[in-house]
Amino acid sequence: MIPLQTHWTGHDSYNIYEQILSFMYGWLTFYHQGHEVAKEFKSFMTDLQIRLQRTRDNYNATQHEAQNLMLKMLEARKTVRKELLTLCLNSISFLSLITF
Repeated sequence: MIPLQTHWTGHDSYNIYEQILSFMYGWLTFYHQGHEVAKEFKSFMTDLQIRLQRTRDNYNATQHEAQNLMLKMLEARKTVRKELLTLCLNSISFLSLITF
């Protein structure tokens, strides 16, 4: 069985505190640098966000306009077909009247 160390010597406690302090400094430095980079790029990120929002809005508007134009063209196509069919039927009935 391995005996558990029940007391710490002064040197051991300093080592653990130094390691904890070193970890904390590293942690704070990491987040401080991240904060500095984020501050540096804030205006770029804001500009990019605005541009993306405008692009999305323009895309949605263009898509809506294209959808409306497509519906108008399909409706015009139906109207032209209906008029052609009516014209053909009138011509056939006129020709049938002439032949009799």
